[in-house]
Amino acid sequence: MHDATLNKRSGERVVISDLSEKEHAVMYASEMAEQEIREQIREADANVYKRGFVVDVSIQMSGETILAYAVVAFHSVIDLD
Repeated sequence: MHDATLNKRSGERVVISDLSEKEHAVMYASEMAEQEIREQIREADANVYKRGFVVDVSIQMSGETILAYAVVAFHSVIDLD
């Protein structure tokens, strides 16, 4: 079972600084990716806000404006400075 409806905004917002300094909505395009990310968040011993997730995303756009990031696949967790 997953927490967010696939391909619908999850209510979460993230920054992918290589794409934009602004935060944008997150969607999950894969139930497996969502489960892996949520498991990492739930089991984190460290502050989750100091961790990054290496993922494959699809960018949902309207013209030149980013609307959301759709997470397609989860790869790993990294510590942020």
